[in-house]
Amino acid sequence: MQNYSSGCCEPCICSTCGTNVDLKDIPFALTDTNLVYMDKVYSYNKSMACPILEPIDTATEWVTEVMLGAAEENLVFECGCGERRSCGNNRKKHCNCGNCGCECTLGGDAVFNITRSYVLVTGLELEEGTLTEGNVTVDGVAVDSVVQAGNRYTAETANLIEKTGIERCRETGLPTKNFFLVTGAGPWTVRGTIVLEGTVNTGGKTCCFQARFTTPDEGITVTGDSTFAVQKLALPCSVGGVSPVIGFGFTGTVNVLNPGITVTVEGTTVTLGITGALALQPQINVEVVRRTLFMMQGREAIIPCDGTEASFAGNPAEECECEEECDGNVFRATSCTSCSW
Repeated sequence: MQNYSSGCCEPCICSTCGTNVDLKDIPFALTDTNLVYMDKVYSYNKSMACPILEPIDTATEWVTEVMLGAAEENLVFECGCGERRSCGNNRKKHCNCGNCGCECTLGGDAVFNITRSYVLVTGLELEEGTLTEGNVTVDGVAVDSVVQAGNRYTAETANLIEKTGIERCRETGLPTKNFFLVTGAGPWTVRGTIVLEGTVNTGGKTCCFQARFTTPDEGITVTGDSTFAVQKLALPCSVGGVSPVIGFGFTGTVNVLNPGITVTVEGTTVTLGITGALALQPQINVEVVRRTLFMMQGREAIIPCDGTEASFAGNPAEECECEEECDGNVFRATSCTSCSW
């Protein structure tokens, strides 16, 4: 099992993560009243579909990683192999398996006792063209069109809202609450990592283990169709010829049912396999947006037009001091980017 350490050896978060916004090189004008167009979100909903069960295909070529070792921190265990080992260097607990700690080498006699399992989902997608206008409806009326870009879908509603909008809502400038339905979503392509933890007995020793089975690059297929329903999707009217747009994408959770680990030995190579079934529960995330005119108090960024002298000159250099030695004389300047005297 991998050892973890903490303290000064870990990189500071500021050296690896950026800020949400960096404004140090952008000058701004004084606060003023502006008219701006923004995509206003009128509805933000999600819905879960029923789970889909899929047996794990033993022929799948998983990318496998196994870690062995003690789990408890700062304890000494009776190994059962005639020696005692300290677990103080193992900083992170991968399992609570009790009396383990011996160094194990997996062999053909390995027996795994799985005490915990979970799946880290990194991708959940439909094939291109799976969803068409007939699969996406509002109050039983198909949307105008469906455009797919990766795992993101956009449904146009220009003609739809004339049939589904409630006049009373339109007269008061309020959106209409509609029934949104997506049918025929499937089969699914799942990408992620199945994680199994517990203890393993091998060669007369007992150790903790964590096994990771990562899907191949093309993912694995979960057959079956899903249906998603959102009861109260707020859909506004068209304004100035601008209609609302329904955008949606898919995420989901995956559980492993009755997981097991098989061991195959070919010469000196030990290969692990996984058995069981996957339970996929897809989720749809839906939002309704419309380009809307706002009046806002803000400060506009002063950025020169392309192709002008101002854009060529760039921002003035930051004022600072720098020194340079030339022919035995030390020169000092107020620009670190161009030391001219």
